[in-house]
Amino acid sequence: TANFSLKSYTLSLSAGTGGSVSGAGSFIHGQQAIVQATAQSGFTFDSWAESGVPFDTNPSTMVLMDGDKNLTANFISQPPDTYSLILSSIPESAGTTKGAGSYDLNSSVSITATPNTGYQFSSWVGTGDTNNDANSTTVIINQDLNVTAKFSLKSYSLSVIAGTGGSVKGTGYFDYGTTQSIVATPALGYVFTSWLENGVVLSDLNSTTILVDRDRNVTAQFSPREFALNLVSSGGGSVSGSGNFIFGTVVSFIALPENGYTFSHWTFNDHFFSNSSKDSIQVSSNITLTAKFEMSLDPALSNAQSLGNNTYSSWLGDFIPFVNGWYYHLNLGWIFPQGETSESLWFWIPDIGWFWTNQSIYGNSFLWSEADNDWVFIQEGKTVGDTLLYSYKESVWNYLDLSGIY
Repeated sequence: TANFSLKSYTLSLSAGTGGSVSGAGSFIHGQQAIVQATAQSGFTFDSWAESGVPFDTNPSTMVLMDGDKNLTANFISQPPDTYSLILSSIPESAGTTKGAGSYDLNSSVSITATPNTGYQFSSWVGTGDTNNDANSTTVIINQDLNVTAKFSLKSYSLSVIAGTGGSVKGTGYFDYGTTQSIVATPALGYVFTSWLENGVVLSDLNSTTILVDRDRNVTAQFSPREFALNLVSSGGGSVSGSGNFIFGTVVSFIALPENGYTFSHWTFNDHFFSNSSKDSIQVSSNITLTAKFEMSLDPALSNAQSLGNNTYSSWLGDFIPFVNGWYYHLNLGWIFPQGETSESLWFWIPDIGWFWTNQSIYGNSFLWSEADNDWVFIQEGKTVGDTLLYSYKESVWNYLDLSGIY
């Protein structure tokens, strides 16, 4: 008797990505083996394959064991029911977006980007939008999408305008939120007063800063400088014309002498300025002019030269005039002159009397004495006490002092 037995075969199973398999083992020839393919979440079973050739699309099937077999279960991913749409902004604080959420496959979704103050929309970055240059557009949902709205700073104009009397710096285009310097420089004779915008004072500092948060127009205001013209009298008269005047103004002024005085000249900073009692000056700084007055001199002594300190030098000698008409002569003492013309002179010496002379006669040291009704000879000393008068009538020398002669 020949004995025979059924052969055994091996059934090997493997699973592709997305699932698992069961049913592998050893089976006798002709046996029907049951195999099972189980898909993971997000996948579905596709087919069983042997040596890469699909042969059945049922996840659970029977396999005739007529030899060793090596089977593979194939799985495919399963599309989700919805997809996510994520929206973001660059920079994050530059604006907001609208339209993010979960949507069905192939949905058309509206998205909008709204810039914050000072920013403007630039473009969408990502996939799926239908117009990346429009801040409001649509997105076709075909997968999970991440779309970003890009924003950029807006630029604004800063117009810096100069009013009459100066110049300015700072005009230009600048990014929103920047702080810009503006400078106003007054012209000669002007001062800066304030910055104005729409009639509102912004600052009284000629150099300041301004926040660029919109288109802005600022104007620098200038005003003419005022300077003081001070007129001062040294005594012996009055002055008029003082005051505060705008730079460049031509101002007239006048000096009026009192009785017994004549106008001499104007001084500026102790230097000669003008010898005209009525004059004018262009005001470009603070100015003080001093009017100098001198006592009126007798006609016969009107050509005397001033030695300063109210002392004069003339053909009659040196003297100091006083307002009441008396002169103190440095050699003759107190005299009261009464000049007839510019060439001849009568003068009174207290307790002595009247004398007459002129330039040529006095140059020869002679006086006509009314009391003697004759000529007298004068010999001037260094002081009044040294001066001698010779009387031809009495043939005598007399000393001259402050109380007369002796």
